[in-house]
Amino acid sequence: MLPIYPGGHVAYQNFVVEQLRNHYANPAELPDRLLDIAERFWEKNLTGIDTLMQECYSRFGTKPRPPSCILRSVLLSITL
Repeated sequence: MLPIYPGGHVAYQNFVVEQLRNHYANPAELPDRLLDIAERFWEKNLTGIDTLMQECYSRFGTKPRPPSCILRSVLLSITL
């Protein structure tokens, strides 16, 4: 199936904030390295990748992760 990700970059930003609140009740407890990584990716809007890569996906099968999410995961793993 072709990836559908209606939330775009704003949904990603909301997800990051939600996860930080779930794991760190006190913002002062956030490690500096985590804040640096979050800041680097906060403005990187990768949703254009979804449109660019759409023709590479099959219309059949299970719903895949959006290409922007996959690319973001790769970039984060390289950063860590």
